[in-house]
Order: sequence, then C-alpha cells, then structure tokens
Amino acid sequence: MTIAASAMVLLSLAPLGPAASAGPRASKPGPACGSAQGAGRILFVGDSVAGAAGAGGFANGFPARTLALLGTSQARSLAEGSEISAHPGKRSDQIEPLVRTLLASGRFDTIVFEEGINDAWQGQLVEQYAASMTAQLGLARDAGARIVVLTIPPTHDSARSTPARDQALARMNDWLKQAAPAFGDLVDVTRPLVGGASGRMADAFNSGDDIHPNAAGHEVIATALAAELARCGA
Repeated sequence: MTIAASAMVLLSLAPLGPAASAGPRASKPGPACGSAQGAGRILFVGDSVAGAAGAGGFANGFPARTLALLGTSQARSLAEGSEISAHPGKRSDQIEPLVRTLLASGRFDTIVFEEGINDAWQGQLVEQYAASMTAQLGLARDAGARIVVLTIPPTHDSARSTPARDQALARMNDWLKQAAPAFGDLVDVTRPLVGGASGRMADAFNSGDDIHPNAAGHEVIATALAAELARCGA
C-alpha cells in the first residue's frame, strides 16, 4: 500500500497498462462474468468510505470485501492492476481531476464510483455535484470501462445531521438514480443500510462516528456491489 498524500489513499501493487485511447465509447462489461477476473482491472474511486473508514481496517472495507466475495484477495487483485483510490474529506469536484490523472495513466475494465457525502455535508449544490459526477462518468465512458455507481450511504442520527444536509444527500441520491443508468449500472446501497422510517443509518451499521458504516455496513455494500459485478451481460 502506498499513501500518496494525507488526504488520499491510493493502493496499487503493479504498474498500470497503457493509457486508454480517446473518443467516446459505450460502457462495457469486463471480459467475463461471475468473478473478479471477469471484472478485470477494477478502479474503486471514492471518499473515506472507499478507504474503509469505520470498518476497522482495509481488509474489512467494501472494496476488499467485494473482491473477496468475487473469489479473490485484495492483494491479488491489486497486483493484477486494480486500484483503490480513496480521498477522505474530498468532494466530487476535488476528486474529478484525480480521476482524470488516473485514467490518463492507466486502463481499467471496471470503475466503481462512491462519492457524495462530503458534497452534501460541505454545502455543495446538487447542480455542482451533478456537474462533477457527470464529468467523471463521461471520462470513464470515454475510457471504455464498465461503470458502476453506488448511491451515497446514509448517515446516522447525530447533532451534525441537519435538515439541509439530509435534503442535499437525498437530492443527490435522486439525481444519481436518474442519471447514472445512462452511463452504466447503479447499485443502491442506501436502502439496505437504512433503519426505520427516519431514513438514517441503522444502529447496527453505525461505526460510532455517525458518518461511516462499520464492518457490517461495509459488508452490506460489498454484497450488493459484488452481486452487480458478477451479473452477466450488464
């Protein structure tokens, strides 16, 4: 594992392949179905949740658990060219240029996006979030990768949760549900993490900081994501 910067965790154990050629292309599945090998080189892009925050270690984070459910280890997948690009505290507009750099220097078969909680909690407008995510999804499409977008996980009830933040998060998720299918596949990880009618994260999935899911919550995300990645013909 290489920690490239205090605000970014980038895991990679092998040099990347040649840069993808330019020009728009449709989203495509990996070379086969039902395994991590089928998904090919996977790029996980996201915030601190992608970096396994709250899970009690990288091995319990949803990227590593997704790979395990697909039948491979995180170390093996990373050695074969996959990457986990996690950016704690970063909004989508701050992650966008980093995605540009990653896609300019390497080729991936599948790209998983998990972003948005920092946009909602840092006061970004839904329109700003939509613009940044549209740009990133377009870059992934132009790179010829299969695209999988995760909805934004819910937060737990806390003094930091405000109606404005809750509304922004809900509107951003609504936008993802409408827009993401035009680029690839959408996986709703919000609904299975919610407890009761509040729309907030269930107690059983709260890491204790009221923002990040615990290991059980990461497992819920991984289970949903692995099922999508293993789906044939997506």
